[in-house]
Amino acid sequence: FFSSRRRHTRFRNVTGVQTCALPISIEAIQEIQVQLAPYDVKIGNFTGGAVNAVTKSGTNQLHGSVYGYGRNGSMVGKSVDGQKTSIGSDFHDYQTGFSLGGPIVKNKLFFFVNGELTRRQEPTFYNAGDAGAAITVAQAQAIKDQLQNKYGYDVGTYDRYRIFTNSDKIFTRLDWNINPRNSFMLRAIYTSGSGNNLERSSTNFQFSSTDFTQHTKNLNLVAELRSKISANVNNNLILSHISVHEYRDFPGVLSPFMDIGSGQIWAGTWREASIYNMNQKTFELTDNLTINKGIHKITLGTHNEFYDLSYGFINSWNGRWEYSNLTNFLADKPSRIRGAYTIDPKIPNDRDYIYANPPHPYKVSLLSAYGQDELSLTRRFKLTAGLRIDYPHLASQPLTDPEVAKTPDYASNNPTYTHTPFSALNNKWLGT
Repeated sequence: FFSSRRRHTRFRNVTGVQTCALPISIEAIQEIQVQLAPYDVKIGNFTGGAVNAVTKSGTNQLHGSVYGYGRNGSMVGKSVDGQKTSIGSDFHDYQTGFSLGGPIVKNKLFFFVNGELTRRQEPTFYNAGDAGAAITVAQAQAIKDQLQNKYGYDVGTYDRYRIFTNSDKIFTRLDWNINPRNSFMLRAIYTSGSGNNLERSSTNFQFSSTDFTQHTKNLNLVAELRSKISANVNNNLILSHISVHEYRDFPGVLSPFMDIGSGQIWAGTWREASIYNMNQKTFELTDNLTINKGIHKITLGTHNEFYDLSYGFINSWNGRWEYSNLTNFLADKPSRIRGAYTIDPKIPNDRDYIYANPPHPYKVSLLSAYGQDELSLTRRFKLTAGLRIDYPHLASQPLTDPEVAKTPDYASNNPTYTHTPFSALNNKWLGT
């Protein structure tokens, strides 16, 4: 389940989550395995648990499906806040797709394909002047007039606004029985999603200028070769490539982000949208050799992940102006001004240049080797012993701003956290 409120989601590290775009359709999944504290040495690089999805494949019979789900405002009840208001015609939530699988060559070559579209739209609540809203129409108009008349800046609307999330997914899979000893699988998944982000509540009002649209484009390619080397020896080789591109754009022209009344009113370009352009390319190689001999099932393998990352995100590059209350905003009396800018003379302090050329890309490798022996001592008792070695490698250390060492350490009579002294940060392995 995904809520439309994504700006502070707890699932930021999941690909596509900020556009509510699941990486794969449920229609393409055959089964789901949930593993809690597994002892299989092949599974690593996670804590807590792992979820593995087994995708569908074609068979000798041609089979398919067409599906659609949807609802609009007429299928949603009244609000429960005592106002009993209707969500109106601005709301809809639709999902439609198809799947088709079958043989290309019977008993030899099979295919499966799935395509899916989702479209969701909903209105904002707590708009200026609404019951329980954080701002009145008169206050909103005063802010809008101030910025328009003094700076020629259109801060956007303060009335009803539409929030949307869209996603397009395509899944394809080929299975080839090469011969009695070898089989090959090729799978491709493409996901494209977009969704805007504007949130209003009883304690926080946002002009439409703070809206931004998150875009995600993901391509996942996997090839797997299963080989029976002999009666007791099998090998499984997996190669994969994942490409992820996530970026943000914003309405209107770039402006400073304005915070009025300690979070009561927000206006201008959202501070985390002025520069956000992330690219990640991942290559994975896994090989597992399994030997069955007597009561022993021996596994020898390796799993390796190679990441090429460029994280073009700069918080508050457009500036962050804070005003203690509306009166001080109208009087041009900010209480605090912040911003971010480059100090590297080789990088111009230009938004378009930094967006298109994220500084300091880096590469990370996660290398793993393991061995395991699963002993079937009796029909009811198995003993598993294994060893796994994981090694993370960073090709080059990110640069450290020399000004960090001069930054005063956090000090308070009632501290809420502790940290390593800034002067001790050196970006070296294990701090040495």
